[in-house]
Formats: sequence, C-alpha cells, structure tokens
Amino acid sequence: YWSALAMGELAHFSPPGALFLPELDKLLREKLGKGMGYKGVKIGQRPLMRADDSENQLDVIIMSTRTRDVLGQKGSNMKIWKALIIEHFNMPESSVELYVERAE
Repeated sequence: YWSALAMGELAHFSPPGALFLPELDKLLREKLGKGMGYKGVKIGQRPLMRADDSENQLDVIIMSTRTRDVLGQKGSNMKIWKALIIEHFNMPESSVELYVERAE
C-alpha cells in the first residue's frame, strides 16, 4: 500500500511532466529541514469514501525524528503543511490526508 507510486497513477495529482514524489520530498525538505528532523516522505493512494466522488485520496506520511515539532500544538502545523502541498501541486483539498511517522 505505501510506496513511491508510479507517475501514471498520480497523473491527476501532479503538474504535467513533473515527478511527484521527488518534488514533494524537495518541497518538504526545504520547509521542514533538519530543524524538524525531516527524514523523508511516503505516499499511498486510496479511493475517497464519499459515494458521489470517483477521485482517489492521496495519503502523505511525513517521516521525522521530531514528530511533535512537525505536528505543532494541537496539530496546527499539519494544517500548514497540508495547505502548502495543496497549493504547490494545485490539488483539491479533500484529496489529501497528511500523517506523521517517527523515523530513526
């Protein structure tokens, strides 16, 4: 389930000709950097749960040694990172879910 998906599977999420995972990794590395212990990103794709929508949802897992810093107080930073990804890749808001995983 979790993997670096092939470009064809993410075509509707990414700008034409872009390589989604490397670009996402670069974006998060620039914004989170060593200060928040950023170690990488994993993505997965699954169908949206709404019956009226045939789109897929992209699950993004940020791997970090400092998960509390990435999350922020009451998850406030997660909203910022999600908005950043949505804006950068011009994605529908409902198509992205963000998670944090502790990395060693």
